[in-house]
Amino acid sequence: MLRKIIITALVIGLPIVVYIAMQYGQIPLVSFKKALEGSSQKTDSEQNSKVKIHAGIVVDKEHEFKSDEFYAVDAEGTVFLVSYTGGDTLGELKNGKAVDVLGHVHSGTPPYFHASEVTK
Repeated sequence: MLRKIIITALVIGLPIVVYIAMQYGQIPLVSFKKALEGSSQKTDSEQNSKVKIHAGIVVDKEHEFKSDEFYAVDAEGTVFLVSYTGGDTLGELKNGKAVDVLGHVHSGTPPYFHASEVTK
């Protein structure tokens, strides 16, 4: 009898656990403006949620590239500053190179994206 209860609980419970993990375990893909809006709803003591932004690298006279600080443009055309503190060295990124930046936004002046990971 106990064996049937355990098997039934696993058959019912396991898909629910997998569904919840898939829904809440993924980092949301947003634009910089949407991430900035989300940060304005948090208090100063709360850390902003981790998000992912698909972006392109911007390198020109106004937007200089440094390995720990560079500019990117998202799908909506918003150019934003990225402060990278990840462990891997990025190397030289060319203008227009598509990347995914993972991290959280800081709504200071100017607002910037604090990236812990940049994937090419």
